[in-house]
Amino acid sequence: QLSIALAVRTNNEIVAFDATLESLQLGSAFADKHGVDNCCFVNGDLISDPFIENYFDVVWCSGVLHHTENAEKGFKTIVKWLKLDGYVIIGLYNLYGRMRTVFRQMLYKSLGKSSIGKFLVFLLDPELRKRKSKTRKEAWFKDQYENPVESLHTADEVLRWFDENGIEFISSVPSCHTDSIDYENIFSKKNRGNIFTRFLSQIFMLFAPLDEGGLFLMIGKKTH
Repeated sequence: QLSIALAVRTNNEIVAFDATLESLQLGSAFADKHGVDNCCFVNGDLISDPFIENYFDVVWCSGVLHHTENAEKGFKTIVKWLKLDGYVIIGLYNLYGRMRTVFRQMLYKSLGKSSIGKFLVFLLDPELRKRKSKTRKEAWFKDQYENPVESLHTADEVLRWFDENGIEFISSVPSCHTDSIDYENIFSKKNRGNIFTRFLSQIFMLFAPLDEGGLFLMIGKKTH
């Protein structure tokens, strides 16, 4: 959906890359139906490393790296695909912001992943309560509570990845500093804050109504 949205009414070359063939087939069928011809669909995973180096102006990888065996290694792979002065956007589960979900995961597992455990999760998870479609509810539940591989990360960890791989920090959601988030200028360089402001920002994710799931975004620019 995101790839098609970025392709519509532009001359951008968009590549939708996913390990799930069914999702790509649905996207391709939708693009064909609506005449979106500047989006191509590639089936594969980060391990296969299917793209040439220094090719993309922007690489957006959200909700993927934390489901791999080695998120940092996956990050190094996608950085290779990025052109000089290109932007990388990564979305990862936050160590602090995901605490509520981790508690529910532990509850579900402690009850043997039983129907009672699932009922309690549906009762406690605000995103599940909000979703009306049964299909969307099940998709969220499987992604959040039955995914076999999941890792949690911090802003400081990702900043280290940036520094060690020639990526200049640009901005983040939530902000690494005390500034409010300027969504209209998300690619303008912001203050990376300090260890204290970054810690507070991530803790506050627990109390933000739109941060269920604990996903945070970091944006960087390839400088060398």
